[in-house]
Order: sequence, then structure tokens, then C-alpha cells
Amino acid sequence: MGILSIPQGKARTVLALTCAAALTAACGGAAPSSAAPATPGGAPQTITVTMTEFAFAFDHPPNGPGAYVFHAVNAGKYPHSIELDGAGVSDQTSSTVQPGGTTDLTATLQAGDLDMYCPIDGHRAKGMETHLTIAAAGSGTGGY
Repeated sequence: MGILSIPQGKARTVLALTCAAALTAACGGAAPSSAAPATPGGAPQTITVTMTEFAFAFDHPPNGPGAYVFHAVNAGKYPHSIELDGAGVSDQTSSTVQPGGTTDLTATLQAGDLDMYCPIDGHRAKGMETHLTIAAAGSGTGGY
């Protein structure tokens, strides 16, 4: 599965592409198992987040309220971390990941807006942040 990078300011385009893919799947295509809706109280859905200077790339976006494991992979040359604010979480932070390392951050998300950013020494100001919308269960939308 390819990794989708979200440059700052491209969220609407990505949302449109995500919706188009969902419509294609609904019209006869099969959705990948990783895109199954998260279920509150169920097994967490894993999302791989690749961290570089200074951006995040996801293998797929969160697709509804529920439990998630954000598997963070540092593909950059500086230490990075993930912090989540919104959609039912506040200041939830992963451990700091050295270059080449990984860590997991588990969070139970609710419908609403979610900010993900790197809290390390000015990385957020350099653009290492993204805004996600967690759609209400059954709405058929959500993601970046």
C-alpha cells in the first residue's frame, strides 16, 4: 500500500480523492481491510505515520470514531514525536523517536477535529502538522 503525503494546504484535494475512492469502492470495488471503520470498544485500527523533515505521511487516514494505534516511523534525520489534540484527546504525546526508530501511540478518537503535530523544538512551526476531521460513525466521510 502506498504512502500518502499531505502537504500543507492540500487537505481539500486529498478529501475529494478520499471520497472518490470511497464511492468507487461502494460501487463494486472492494475496500482494503485497513480501511474498515473503527469500532468503539473494538480492536484498535493501526495507521502507519511516517515522519520526515518536516512532514507526516499516512498509509490511510482515520475513518471514524474509535480506537487507533498510530505506528510512528521516523524516516528523517532528526528526532520526532507525535502529539494529538482534539476529537476526544488532549495533549496526548508519543515518545520521542530517533532516526530509524518507531513508536506507537494509542488513542481513542471521537467525532470532531484533530490536530497532529510534532512537539519537538519548533518542528510544528516548520510545517510538521496536519489537521484531520474524524467523521461521526455512519456518515461515510472523514479523513484529512
